[in-house]
Amino acid sequence: MGSSHYYCLREPAHEIRLLDLLPATASGDLNGRVRRFSIGSAPAFVSVSHVWGDKKADRAMSLESGCGIKNLQISLNLESFLVNMLCHTPETLPQIWEVNERLPMWIDMICIDQLDNNEKALEIPLMRDIYSKARSVVMWIHEYDSYLQYAFQYLRRLSTHGPQDGISFDPMGWDAIRRLLGCEWFHRRWVIQESVLPKTAIFLCGSDSISMDDVFRGFDMAVNSLLVRPRPMKKLKRGNTGEVRPVRVLRELRQALETDQNQFGLFWLMEHLRFTRATFAHDQIYSLLGVCNRQEAAATSVRYDLEPEEVYKRSAILHANIHGNLDFLGLCAPEQRDTLCSGSPGAPVLRTFAGPSWVPNWHSPKLRRCLGLSHIDHEESFFNASEAVPFSPSFE
Repeated sequence: MGSSHYYCLREPAHEIRLLDLLPATASGDLNGRVRRFSIGSAPAFVSVSHVWGDKKADRAMSLESGCGIKNLQISLNLESFLVNMLCHTPETLPQIWEVNERLPMWIDMICIDQLDNNEKALEIPLMRDIYSKARSVVMWIHEYDSYLQYAFQYLRRLSTHGPQDGISFDPMGWDAIRRLLGCEWFHRRWVIQESVLPKTAIFLCGSDSISMDDVFRGFDMAVNSLLVRPRPMKKLKRGNTGEVRPVRVLRELRQALETDQNQFGLFWLMEHLRFTRATFAHDQIYSLLGVCNRQEAAATSVRYDLEPEEVYKRSAILHANIHGNLDFLGLCAPEQRDTLCSGSPGAPVLRTFAGPSWVPNWHSPKLRRCLGLSHIDHEESFFNASEAVPFSPSFE
């Protein structure tokens, strides 16, 4: 996928591309048009949150741009989403329409040249503005079965009830919710900023849709019914409210952003969102720049030309200088020095972590705080031996 597929961005730090989804070609291929806009003067648009998957993009889309019509490689998951979009009308999914015209879409796989690291380095810092300006985000759950269909129906039904309503426990409904939370979307890291920054958010799975607000309300009611289920049912049906953690995290972040109280540190987010994954090690950090505090986001350069260990080291030094603490040292247990994934899209390389001993491997599934500490308040610190004595860290 070369840059000739696109209108060249004159000012990549201030411009975006938007996709107009067009009717399929005569041969039945997906068809679209890319247009370029200044981020400040873009028309109303919809953003899309989807899981790329770890497989190579091997599906084709006919794309009209400033250089004629080209074939663009996209993922199977994105192909299924775009085909689904062609089936919706203003009545079935009004959030993506305006005056009977389908709104243009911002989709990272299409609207950023994924093989141009220089462009990515300029576009990724724009994502906070891109998603914030989106009229809505459509979050695509590409898996689909009868359990997921029932999960959407169950959550919609629960969302119509108030906290004081007595809701009987539905074992099938709880199993359906667990199936939904097991979908890949809830365990990917890029989707966090994609889903909490836009004004409105809609989950879409097959032909079923539900707003994020209804999901939040439905989950609250489902958890309440789980906790008060009859004793015989507790013996027959075990449940763990910790399973809904991904949804609670999304709600807390969304509420903080809506009230302009977002002061989440980058390391705090990386630690408490460690159940989410990005394919490439760099993106464990870059995927959260849109939701961390603005000081750290502005001071973090997007550098895919550096090895992940160097990116992690620079981030640790930045944290110490901004926050005046070394909390990250509690994550540097030997077990987390296992592997990470570097390389590029289509050519991933899984190798051993080779960073300094004082730098956490944010890409490790074994990342744990070695003292077993856990806290919720992002303004608290773990280690405070020096109390209020100023210090100036030095790293080698």
